[in-house]
Amino acid sequence: MSSSPTAGAFASSLDGGTASAGGEGGEDGSGVGAEMGDEAAGDSVSSASSWAALESTKARRKTVIGIRRGIVPAAEYDEAMDWIFLELRIRDWMEVPGEIGFGRLFLLYFFNVLHLAPVFKKSPAMAASVHIKGYESRARTQSTGCSQRKYAAGQWMCSSTGSSRRNNKLNQCPIPTISKSIEAQEVTSKHTTIMSTEVKVLPFTDKENAALANYVPVYVMLPLGVITSDNEFEKPRVLRKQLKKLKKAGVDGVMVDVWWGIIETKPRCYDWIAYRKLFQMVKEEGLRLQAIMSFHQCGGNVGDVVFIPIPQWVRDVGEYDPDIFYTNRKGTRNQEYLSLGVDNLPLFGSRTAVEIYSDYMKSFRKAMSDFLEEGLITDIEVGLGPAGEMRYPSYPETQGWVYPGIGEFQCYDKYLRADFKAAATKAGHPEWELPDDAGEYNDTPDATQFFGADGTYLTEKGKFFLTWYSNKLIKHGDQILDLANQAFLGCKVKLAAKVSGIHWWYKDDSHAAELTSGYYNLSDRDGYRPLARMLSRHYAILNFTCVEMRDSEQPAEAKSAPEELVQLVLSAGWREEIEVACENALNRYDKEAYNQMLKNARPNGINENGPPEHRISALTYLRLGDDLMKSSNLSLFKVFVKKMHADQDFCSNPEDYYKPIVPLERSKSEFSIDYILEATEPKEPFPFDDETDMPVGGGFSYWIKALFTKFISMFKYFGTRWIMDEDCKADQGPVGAVTSRRTLVPPESGAVAET
Repeated sequence: MSSSPTAGAFASSLDGGTASAGGEGGEDGSGVGAEMGDEAAGDSVSSASSWAALESTKARRKTVIGIRRGIVPAAEYDEAMDWIFLELRIRDWMEVPGEIGFGRLFLLYFFNVLHLAPVFKKSPAMAASVHIKGYESRARTQSTGCSQRKYAAGQWMCSSTGSSRRNNKLNQCPIPTISKSIEAQEVTSKHTTIMSTEVKVLPFTDKENAALANYVPVYVMLPLGVITSDNEFEKPRVLRKQLKKLKKAGVDGVMVDVWWGIIETKPRCYDWIAYRKLFQMVKEEGLRLQAIMSFHQCGGNVGDVVFIPIPQWVRDVGEYDPDIFYTNRKGTRNQEYLSLGVDNLPLFGSRTAVEIYSDYMKSFRKAMSDFLEEGLITDIEVGLGPAGEMRYPSYPETQGWVYPGIGEFQCYDKYLRADFKAAATKAGHPEWELPDDAGEYNDTPDATQFFGADGTYLTEKGKFFLTWYSNKLIKHGDQILDLANQAFLGCKVKLAAKVSGIHWWYKDDSHAAELTSGYYNLSDRDGYRPLARMLSRHYAILNFTCVEMRDSEQPAEAKSAPEELVQLVLSAGWREEIEVACENALNRYDKEAYNQMLKNARPNGINENGPPEHRISALTYLRLGDDLMKSSNLSLFKVFVKKMHADQDFCSNPEDYYKPIVPLERSKSEFSIDYILEATEPKEPFPFDDETDMPVGGGFSYWIKALFTKFISMFKYFGTRWIMDEDCKADQGPVGAVTSRRTLVPPESGAVAET
C-alpha cells in the first residue's frame, strides 16, 4: 500500500489527543524515533508520510510515539502498520460532515473487526493501537497474568497477576505484556512538551486468563515416511506447504517418529542430518515438536503404509539367534520389536538391548541439543513395544490377524520361557508351563479353554501366568523410562509412553484381547492404574489411543467398548496424578469423531472460572496427508482445532494454559512391584458427560457458514479497493486546497488540519 507507513508508526484519534507515527519531533512536526536503535531509527517514518490523524475539536492534540522496531518481525510489523493506517484513513473519510449512512457504518465495522482483529492476533505487539467505540479510539493498557520469559527481540517483562473484565467463557490467548521504554512527545499547535513514560504494548484482548485453562493443544502426526528408509528428507517443499496450512489452522505442533532403523545403520554410528533438516523446518514454521524414540519396525500394524525395519545389524543377530524376537506358541517370530526377554542380555556385540536404547537417546540429545534448549521439542515419547506402544505384539496383521480376533500370547521365545519357568519354580510350582489352551489369533474367547466360561484365566495357574506376563511389561517400561530420564535429565521436555486402546472384547468377561496384549484388566482388577503408577515415578505422560471411537460404531460381535475403556484409562492416569494425553487410532475426518475426541479431552466440559475438573494435556491427531489437506476436510479440521482450544486463539506459551515445562528431574526411587500392584484395586472411573459442550458443527449449517465466509472475504477485498480509490481521489488536490474530506495542511507548518 503506497500511502501507508512502512515501519514503526500508527495514528489514532483520542479524546484528548491523537496518536500518530514517528519519533521525537519539534514544533514543525518533524522528527526521528526517540530512544530507538540505529536500525529502528532508520526505519522510522517521518511525520511527512504519517501525519494524517483525526481532528474533530479545537482542543485536539497530537501525540507522537516512537516504537522500537524489534518488538515484532519486520514483515508482520509492516503488515500491521498498513492495516492500521488504512483503518484510520477510512475512519477519517467517514467523519465527513453530513449524514452517516448504513453503508459507511457497515464498512467501518468490517474493516475494524474483520481486518484489524486478525492482524493484531497475528502481531499482538501492535494491539495497543486502536479500540473503536463510536468514532473514537484510545490507547489502552492492562496487565496480563503470565510468567517472565524472553523473546528473541529482547526482554519480555510480564506481570505476575492481573486480569481484565470477563465477557464470556470463551477467551482469546493472552499475550504477555511487553514493557518498553519509550519517549513520548505531546504536541499542540504552537507548544511542545517532552515527557518520558513507560508504555505497555498489550494483546488484542480484554478478557481474563481463566478460560485458558481449558485450552488443549493439538499436535498432528507427520507421515510415517517423512524421512525415508534411506535416511533422506523426502519432498521438503510439499511438507513445508502442508506445515504452513497446519499453522494457519491453529495447530500447536507436530509429532514425528524418529526411527532407530534409519539412524543407527551401524552399531554406535548415528546419522541425524535428515532429521535436523526436518526439525529446522518445523521450527521455521512456528510449530512445536513431539519426538518418538521409535525402536520398533514400521510395517505390520494398522495404518502402516511404509516399511522401515529395525537395523540390519540387529536382524543379523536374529539370523543365528531368532529368540531375540517375540514368538507365539507355534514358534512364529515377530521382528517388529526385540523381545523384552533380552532386555538385559549382552547379545548385541557387548551391549544389551536396553543399553542400545539408552545410547540412542543420548545421541539424540547431543545431536538435537540446540532444538532442546530452544524449546522446540516439548515431549519425548519413548517407544516400548510394537507400534511404539507399551504392549506385546499380540495382533500382527502380517501373521494373519483380523479384527476382532483375540490375538495370541507372545512369550514363547527361549528367554521368556526360561524366565517363566524360574518364576514358577520360585513360587513352588515347577510343573507349570506357559498356556497351551489360549487359541489362535482370530479365535473368539468362548472358542478357547483359557478365555471361556470358567476358563484357565480364573484358576491359580492362569492368574499366576497373567500376573507374570503383565509384570514383565511393567518392568520393561520402567527400566527403559529410567534410562530415558537419565538421557534427558535437565532438559525442558516431558517424557511420555503410549498405551494401546485394545477395545474389542472389553465387554466379554475375559477381556481376552487385552490379556494377550499384556494388560491384565478384568472387572475386578484394574490393569491400567499400575501402568500409570509406574509412569508417575518418571513424571511421564500416559498417552492413550482410540479416543475418537464410539461404542455404537463397533460390530456387536466384537463386544467392543472404546468409550468405557477410554474413561477407565484416563481415570487411572488422573487418579495417579499424572498427565494424560490422547490420540486417535484411525484416520477420521468427520464431525462425529471430532466431537468424541472433544468430549474425552474435557470430559466434564468447559469451566468458566479456571481449569476444568479433568482435562488431557494434549491431543495428537493422526495423520498429516493428502486426505487431511483436502479443502472440505481441512475446513472442518480447523473448526475442530478451534474447539480443542476452547474457542480461543492460538497460544504459543504452554505456561499460559497448562503446567509449565520445567527441567526434567531425576526419576523417583524405584517402586516395588507390590506397591505398583496395589493400584490393581478397582475403583469407579470418573464420570464423563454424554456429549461435548463444544461440538464441531457440520451438515447444512456448516456449508452455509462457509459460503458466508467466502462472501465476506470478497466484500473485504472489493471494499478495500473502493475505499482506497476514494481516498486517492480526495488526496489529489494541491497542497492547502480544500477537498470534500478536509483541508490538507503540510506537516512542516506545524498547524492542525481543520474540517
